[in-house]
Amino acid sequence: MSQAFLLYYSGYGRIETMAQVVAEGARSARATVEVKRVPETVQADVAKAAHFKVDQAGGL
Repeated sequence: MSQAFLLYYSGYGRIETMAQVVAEGARSARATVEVKRVPETVQADVAKAAHFKVDQAGGL
C-alpha cells in the first residue's frame, strides 16, 4: 500500500479544500494519507484583520 504526506498552507481556506480533495483522491486509490497544515506565520491580529481562516484542521 502507498503512503503520502500532504503538507499545505492556506490563509483563506481554498488550498485547504484542494488539499482535502487531493487526499481523498489518493485514499480512493488505497493510499494512506496524512494531511498537515503549516502553522500560521503572521500575528493573530493581522490574520484576523485580513480575514484569514484560522480554524483549519490538521496543524503541525
